[in-house]
Amino acid sequence: MNVMQMIEKVREGIRQKHMTGRQKNELSQQLNMELGEFARFQELKSLAFAEGRLSLEEANLIYGFLGDTPLTFNAQPVEVKMVLTLVFKNLLDERLKK
Repeated sequence: MNVMQMIEKVREGIRQKHMTGRQKNELSQQLNMELGEFARFQELKSLAFAEGRLSLEEANLIYGFLGDTPLTFNAQPVEVKMVLTLVFKNLLDERLKK
């Protein structure tokens, strides 16, 4: 999983689809996290790192995008929010399989 490459790919997809500012803002609002989701994501990210499923670099990158509160995540560009939401989903799916 390379988060930065995924973000660049999504950013390019947004450009190719010619999404308007309004469309991006609406999507961004839908991707906002609440405190419980944020805490669970941080927990799953840390567990994935501890279990060797995320590198230190990827775990730190995700932590940087998430920040200390949901406000930091919610202020990220839509492409970052889209990728991190997918990462969160994947971490949840992996945890549910155990």
